[in-house]
Amino acid sequence: MPGTVTPLSEMQRRAVDAGRLRYGVKTERAMKALEFWRITSRDESSIRALAKLYGGTAQPWNPGRGRSEWEVLTEARTINVIVPPPHVALGGTPIYEMWTAAGKQRECDGRVVEIPSDTPHGTVKVEQPCICDHQGKMVCKPITRLSVMLPDIPFTGLWMMESKGWNAAKELPGMVDLVFELQEHGFARARLTLEKRTKTENGKTSHYVVPVLSTPATPNQVALGAARMVSIAANTETRSIAAPSEPSTPIDPDSEVAEAEVVDEDQVVLLRRTIHQHVANLGVTTDQFRGLCFAVSDGQHYTPNNLPESDLQRLVGALEKVAEGTHRLELRGSSTVLMRTAPA
Repeated sequence: MPGTVTPLSEMQRRAVDAGRLRYGVKTERAMKALEFWRITSRDESSIRALAKLYGGTAQPWNPGRGRSEWEVLTEARTINVIVPPPHVALGGTPIYEMWTAAGKQRECDGRVVEIPSDTPHGTVKVEQPCICDHQGKMVCKPITRLSVMLPDIPFTGLWMMESKGWNAAKELPGMVDLVFELQEHGFARARLTLEKRTKTENGKTSHYVVPVLSTPATPNQVALGAARMVSIAANTETRSIAAPSEPSTPIDPDSEVAEAEVVDEDQVVLLRRTIHQHVANLGVTTDQFRGLCFAVSDGQHYTPNNLPESDLQRLVGALEKVAEGTHRLELRGSSTVLMRTAPA
């Protein structure tokens, strides 16, 4: 059929997705907000570099659906970032979205909603008035996706942070616009911080975290270009580049954390942090660690991500014996066994 092929010159260029900046972790009971950044990527070398930079231990992570990635639970509330121009940094967000296991079902600006519809020629988006507004019930969530570069590691693409909170939807776009209005054009040095906040409503106090974007320069320095990375002359022709595409998987199981989630770390999170510290201090190799997880979970898991609290306690107990010097780790096939050391 004529007109079905998009000319390459008109094809939208898109930045490479290097990984995710997260502030939630999945526990047995629910998603929990974290006080420190958790970073995931398919690129092992990037995660190891970030672990050296911000603390924590690089380890394999299995997000499900046959995917294999790496993660680090850092010890940093603030990370250095470079913010690209707003159309790349925000990628068309904030936007209202509704997702199910089958994928994205709605995308809405509060007035017009786009709904995917199957036709003989493929899936098309059909527009209609906002369904939430018509039904008087808020079902969609405000989604804000911020894509940034991490300046202190080799460049592999943009790192995306996704928030489903109202504060991020209200504050992040304004900060992105303000920084670029102050310094005209370019790539802005900035800081991305997890800020603890408290809200009391109807007699109930809740604690939550909000990602906050700021610049290390003073307003005077920003105005003079101190925060600017690259200056683009007014007569320079540039091609439009889009932000990385939205998550391709129907629902990211580790992104379902809203601002109202409590910050207090539960026992599972504390156990994971203890495990990461032991692994880093003892110099446990990746193969040894995977084998130890495999052993304590009776051959079910190679990483601690999906281990129940009881298995995490077994893992901590084994590592503490190694730290005390009474035992050592020995890799045997797929498992790592705990061997008693010979008395001195």
